[in-house]
Amino acid sequence: AKAATADDISEYSQVVTFAVGTTNVQKVSSAYATYDLNADKRVNLVDLSIELYWYKKPLTQDARQKYDFNNDNIVNLQDVSILLYYWTG
Repeated sequence: AKAATADDISEYSQVVTFAVGTTNVQKVSSAYATYDLNADKRVNLVDLSIELYWYKKPLTQDARQKYDFNNDNIVNLQDVSILLYYWTG
């Protein structure tokens, strides 16, 4: 690699070798898995849409465990904020 400014160009950097595999693997931290509501290994607009569906609605026990991140028995702005904190896009 080289770097350039308006007045100067550097020498080539030291050579570094590395291998790149033939498959792409997305790794999602286990912390993100809680907020990946549709299990696509991303926390994104789909997950936000799912969370907003439950916004201020009565929750079943299963829904409470999955969508009420701060355990206050309602999906509200705090839960949406928590999901957005783990956003991966």
